[in-house]
Amino acid sequence: SEKPPAVQLIEHTTKKMADSLAKKNPSKKGPPPPVGKNSNPRPTLEKPANGMQYTKLEAVIQLRKTKLGSHERKQMMDEMIHVGYAPMKVGTLQRERYNA
Repeated sequence: SEKPPAVQLIEHTTKKMADSLAKKNPSKKGPPPPVGKNSNPRPTLEKPANGMQYTKLEAVIQLRKTKLGSHERKQMMDEMIHVGYAPMKVGTLQRERYNA
């Protein structure tokens, strides 16, 4: 018993659309591939001059080593705060780069 042509057409179209979507959006399994040349999970920070915390200028100099608005810059800001070199929020670090 064959299906009516309209049902065959709908099934065929649905299958094509599903295949097309599968190609555009492959299932995400595992970690994403590294992006850029320096795709380290943790940025490398120099020690502060006084050994404990960056001055505002030192923090800005460190941040200028990365591209403005990049993921690496965000990682560097987060790392500064996590390690304790910059006892401030990310927004404060972002503002300071304009004031230095």
